[in-house]
Amino acid sequence: MKNSILIIITLTLLLGTSTAQGFDVDGLKSGMKKEAVMAIFSRLNFENVLDKGDQVQFYDLNVKENNRYAVLTFKNNKLVGYSKNLRPSMSNYIRVFKELSEEYGRSVKCESTSETISVGEIEELHCTWISPIDEVSIIYSILPSSDQLSVSYTAR
Repeated sequence: MKNSILIIITLTLLLGTSTAQGFDVDGLKSGMKKEAVMAIFSRLNFENVLDKGDQVQFYDLNVKENNRYAVLTFKNNKLVGYSKNLRPSMSNYIRVFKELSEEYGRSVKCESTSETISVGEIEELHCTWISPIDEVSIIYSILPSSDQLSVSYTAR
């Protein structure tokens, strides 16, 4: 009986610690105050910053060529989401997919979609991993004029 109680307490403490931590990527941790996150991004010299309060976008004018685009989402002045573009290539997609699979295990959802728009067709490959502390998605999009690769982290 005492061992069972000790195991339950230990698991509760471990899960409680994990939940408090959330995602930790690129020097950003979920729960960071907005001011601390903004200080980190100010050193990255993005050409444009669009602050909408709970969401901040960082980007350069020629996003297609340099892929410097990031979106930060805040709730109660604390970081809860981070999305960024990566250099679009299938080898990059496979590398990131492998890294996420090693960290989170098997993805809970992978799907491909196709949509026709006025200028052509959009094809996407989207995979998602969910843990008790965060949700991570990777999306590879083939657009009529370019490709796009993005990864998103959301605290749960």
